[in-house]
Amino acid sequence: MSSEAIESAAVVGTTAWGTTLAVLLARNGVRVTLLARDGDEAAQLEADRGNRRRLADVAFPASLEATADPGRLRDAQLVCFV
Repeated sequence: MSSEAIESAAVVGTTAWGTTLAVLLARNGVRVTLLARDGDEAAQLEADRGNRRRLADVAFPASLEATADPGRLRDAQLVCFV
C-alpha cells in the first residue's frame, strides 16, 4: 500500500452520508467531486454551496465541486459510492 496522500476523490451520491464524507475529505485538503443524480441537482448544490436538503448548516469547502458528469470519476484517485 502506498503512503502517498490522496489528492483527489469523488463521492457518488448526495445523501447526508455522501455529502458529509465529501465535506470531510475537502476539509482535509482533498479536491472532491460530489456526483449528483442530474444537472439540476448539481446546479442547486453549487448555487447553494451546500446541501440544504440533507445538511442545512454545512457549507461546501472551496475544494468541493458538485457535478452530474460521471466522466469526472476518471480523474479521482479515490471513488466512494454512498
